[in-house]
Amino acid sequence: MSADYTSPLAQSLAEPLLERFLRYVRVDTQAVRDGAATPSSPGQRVLGDLLVEELHALGLADAQLDANGYVTASLPPSQNTTEPQK
Repeated sequence: MSADYTSPLAQSLAEPLLERFLRYVRVDTQAVRDGAATPSSPGQRVLGDLLVEELHALGLADAQLDANGYVTASLPPSQNTTEPQK
């Protein structure tokens, strides 16, 4: 199957993006019906841990998973090295 890409950048990102997506969907994150805990299933925490690990690998040192299963991280602003246009 051949795919048309909108740019060379899109083409270069397609395979790694697909691999990452497939890693995520392999984790069973189905919620537990009437579950009292948050996250309600072990798989939800597994996915959160996976995301934190990947964010750390990308250089986001403060990435974390909280007790409720929320993943957070801070992305510092980019440094503008050019003069603003007037």
